[in-house]
Amino acid sequence: DTRRISISQGRTFYRGTVSGGLDASTHLNLGTPASIRDAVREALHQTGGRRFMLGSDRPVPVTAPLSNLRTVREVVESAVI
Repeated sequence: DTRRISISQGRTFYRGTVSGGLDASTHLNLGTPASIRDAVREALHQTGGRRFMLGSDRPVPVTAPLSNLRTVREVVESAVI
């Protein structure tokens, strides 16, 4: 099923930690560092930063720009825990 639900909707079905926030194609392969930061901000907003693990919907394409992968790492490393 290719139907997607938001992270906040997923949390209503599952009480544990949810993973997501990034689309491998839209954000990681074709996006920009700014669009990645925006997607992460939105995911954190939807979850309140609780029971959330940043991830993508499928494996990262080998063609994803290094700058986008570095941005994901920077966002994760700068997160306040």
